[in-house]
Amino acid sequence: MKDLAQIPNFEKIKFHSTGFRVRFVAPLDEENCIEVLSNVMEKSSVKLEPVSTKDKKRPTDLAKGPGKRILFTVKDPHELMIRCLSEVSSAEIKESIKSIFEAAFKVKRVQVSGIAWADVVHIFDTKYLGNHHALLSKLYHRGSLLENVFSSKEIYSNDIMIGGLVSGADSRRCVISIKGATSLREIKSGDYDNDEIDIFIYYAETKDISRSDIGNFMATLAIDAREYIISNLLDKVVKPLDLKMTELEGAES
Repeated sequence: MKDLAQIPNFEKIKFHSTGFRVRFVAPLDEENCIEVLSNVMEKSSVKLEPVSTKDKKRPTDLAKGPGKRILFTVKDPHELMIRCLSEVSSAEIKESIKSIFEAAFKVKRVQVSGIAWADVVHIFDTKYLGNHHALLSKLYHRGSLLENVFSSKEIYSNDIMIGGLVSGADSRRCVISIKGATSLREIKSGDYDNDEIDIFIYYAETKDISRSDIGNFMATLAIDAREYIISNLLDKVVKPLDLKMTELEGAES
């Protein structure tokens, strides 16, 4: 199997985390969710501990290390999810994907549940003190019919989402979502918080998901997602925002 490629570092944009999700058609019940968590704690080679909650409900998350550097959750009964923060090494990511998902899929109800899709989610973020929505419009809509619909002072909503097929395969899909966090109050007052602009890149498979070898399947999907992002999206989506942030900071200094 190929190695999991590293995401290149950029000066201003932080690579935050990678998520790995398996989505079921029908939800797991309470007993199934508890059994999944128990199986992962007992049978995964990655030693995870329950994350305590403030209320008296049962834990839905298992985590490893300070800051929850590796997290496994079944908060949504339709979904199993692993999240690895950016500092987790490629080798540890691969071990975690394989070991945790294989342990979870030992639960009988999980083995027979219909799978809607599986995906890999990469998250990047950067702090920006200003109108996020105007910045995103200027950067990503430049030269388009939407560029001058509103003046920069009037834009208060401009989250971006675009999705498409990967290499023409109808079962392999990619969705890009870019979200700002500027409120209408901030725009009216001109008093901005130093909030984050988030870039989410979802890379999904909707067919032929191997439940009998789910660990290797998810590891391969992760490798495919990284290769696709590095080859097709970093220069077109992530790097332009990095360069714009560098330009803005240079103008302010």
